[in-house]
Amino acid sequence: MTDHNDDYVYDDTTGEWRPASEMAAIAASAGSIEVHDAAGNVLADGDSVVLVKDLKVKGAGQTLKQGR
Repeated sequence: MTDHNDDYVYDDTTGEWRPASEMAAIAASAGSIEVHDAAGNVLADGDSVVLVKDLKVKGAGQTLKQGR
């Protein structure tokens, strides 16, 4: 249950105002995504990668160029 003094945050996905503590719990559980490289190694924050071909970024209107 939520506390009456809890802050509320608008959830764009559901279109509802939800308690901040509930949104923080959802964000923490969603942060467990693992990203792997072509060899199957897990990538972590700060890792460097080299692109072997240009990649178009959907929704951003830009292309990541081959190389570093």
